[in-house]
Amino acid sequence: MIDWESRPIEIQTLLNPAFCGEVLLECIKTYEKRKGPFPFSLSFLALPILLHPNTRSSIPYSSKYMHLWIQTHRELLVGFKERAKNLVPIALESITFLLHSNVLFLNKDGDLISNPDLKLTKIPERSSEIMDCINKAHNVGKLFASAGNPASIFAMWGVCP
Repeated sequence: MIDWESRPIEIQTLLNPAFCGEVLLECIKTYEKRKGPFPFSLSFLALPILLHPNTRSSIPYSSKYMHLWIQTHRELLVGFKERAKNLVPIALESITFLLHSNVLFLNKDGDLISNPDLKLTKIPERSSEIMDCINKAHNVGKLFASAGNPASIFAMWGVCP
């Protein structure tokens, strides 16, 4: 991981742990409502799906079939493996931030659980792109919850955990 001060300003701004953590948290909370604790490994798929503009723009609002979405948008798989690999340190940093902030907890099985007692401060003004990331995080949480086990989801995206 590159030292924070040595990172380009774009990386500091766009991929900071607070923003990426909020995106992950929304995905996790939606998944939890539907299926229970969020598998830790899926954190490494959420950000490359949600932060990539072309992928994010094609996320279905109501579909519950991730495999159908991917099959009808095969172009989403182009470069996905590299994107996912490059975002692993960012995902880890974001999860660490959320764990240290007591926003998330790890259960005995190593799954992520959101803190139901903690309410995040609402930020009044946000760009439409930030709101799109957060709103689509809910959809990805739903898709993950209905897509099967993490190994199957990784296979759909053509990557290994």
